[in-house]
Amino acid sequence: MIRRSRDITPGGSNDTPDVDGATRVDAANIPAVPAALSQLPETADAGRLRPRVFWPAVDAVCLLALLLRLPTLASRSLWLDETYSAWFSALTLHQLWTDVPRYETHPPMYYSMLVGWRALFGASEAALRSLSVLAGVLAILAVACAGRVLRTLPGRDATALVAALFLAVNTGSIAYAQQARPYALETLAATLAILAAWSLLERLLAGRTGLRDVRRPAAALALATGATLWMHDTGAVVALGIWAGLALTLLGTPAARAAGRRWCWAGRDWAPSPCSRPSCPCWRCRPRMWRRRRSGCRPNPRTWWPRGIW
Repeated sequence: MIRRSRDITPGGSNDTPDVDGATRVDAANIPAVPAALSQLPETADAGRLRPRVFWPAVDAVCLLALLLRLPTLASRSLWLDETYSAWFSALTLHQLWTDVPRYETHPPMYYSMLVGWRALFGASEAALRSLSVLAGVLAILAVACAGRVLRTLPGRDATALVAALFLAVNTGSIAYAQQARPYALETLAATLAILAAWSLLERLLAGRTGLRDVRRPAAALALATGATLWMHDTGAVVALGIWAGLALTLLGTPAARAAGRRWCWAGRDWAPSPCSRPSCPCWRCRPRMWRRRRSGCRPNPRTWWPRGIW
């Protein structure tokens, strides 16, 4: 039995015979889909939790982290390295940047921050350690909000919240946040550097290689990497790992090899240098200091730092 399909256009009569009994519709007669219906949700919003769910969860994780880091701040006496922090924070900034580098191997940035913190909150054990507590909680907050910044993070907000929860209950993170030492601040700076490197990598792999597209994550990466190097002498190892991972990922991807090579080599010499080169004693001048100690000469910090800082 041969039937003819019904006319689907208001004024047309383009009937198509159908030999198998099914009604067949001519594609040319299908009306255009309205623009309002053709706009599908952007993939960037996939995995994002509702604000009424996400932000209370972030608050809960940060509150848990704070409660786990507050006990024993005042009940424990300062151990050896913390006494150095307390002693250095009682000095003037001029002494921290001229005399202390003669015998202290770490950059003076943390001690300079501790000077201002001590002036605001006092010199008790809890006051000196509270700066590290704040840095530890801020690092957890940065991890929790990573899904709002990184579009390629699997699971987006849910994954970031779980990672922040693991960091909040991590015993090592808790221990470092309860010490008047730069470890928690170094962790915060390294966390921000990793997030900035990931964001920069997303843009480069997506073909967004223009200066306007990459300037924000590149600047954030430079500042965070420089802060990591400023906090502790082990920051050089952390920064090297971040930049090596970024470079290898880009150079190993054919789609972004050309742009990645350009930005990685430029970033190697330019991005961290304005923020981190004054911290070079942590990796360049320590052998010189050891040699002068063995020879009986007092090292001069003015020969350690790049010209122009004094």
